[in-house]
Amino acid sequence: MKVVLQAIIGSISIHVIYVVVVILVGYIKTKNYKPDIENAWDKVETLQNEVEIVSVASPHFYHFWE
Repeated sequence: MKVVLQAIIGSISIHVIYVVVVILVGYIKTKNYKPDIENAWDKVETLQNEVEIVSVASPHFYHFWE
């Protein structure tokens, strides 16, 4: 039982550390982000100007074909 408890505590601590690091990195990136509005206009032609509309069947539909 002691090993299971240690594993649970270790798992929770690793998850908490991971979540805190991800939030901290996101916060730092957000605070340091400076958009370059003047140079953004130079890249307008690279944007997609067409829309493709498709339909996707349910995964259960493919199950019956196998």
